[in-house]
Amino acid sequence: MLRILRKNGYHAPSVTPEALISDAIDALKSDDTGALVVSSDGVSIQGIISERDIVRGLQKYGASALDLNVATLMTKKIITCTAGEPAVAVLAKMHRHHVRHIPVVNEGKLDGIVNIRNIVELRLDEMQQDAKAMCDNIAHA
Repeated sequence: MLRILRKNGYHAPSVTPEALISDAIDALKSDDTGALVVSSDGVSIQGIISERDIVRGLQKYGASALDLNVATLMTKKIITCTAGEPAVAVLAKMHRHHVRHIPVVNEGKLDGIVNIRNIVELRLDEMQQDAKAMCDNIAHA
């Protein structure tokens, strides 16, 4: 995760629990992301609000969902990882918990966020490097 954070930055798009869903939608668009960390202070994590959460809210509440607080629709059970976890372990967490975004924490504090696209890109890069190294070893053998 450290390579992803170094590449993308130690930043997690966030929104407060009191913000309106309509504000969260604006933030999702402006940050070009599929999920926002819900945090009152930018350090602690109260939840995550994703496009999926918003769609489910619209299905349940109709257009009035746009006027609800983020806390009403956010996912409260948060799956996190640390910067030191291997990509394959984080990918396994994503698969096991059916999530596409995972906040990265350091000593309980928000350090960033990774998504499944970040993990796939990292794994593809690692596999290409491994393949190149094997080809180089075979060529020099």
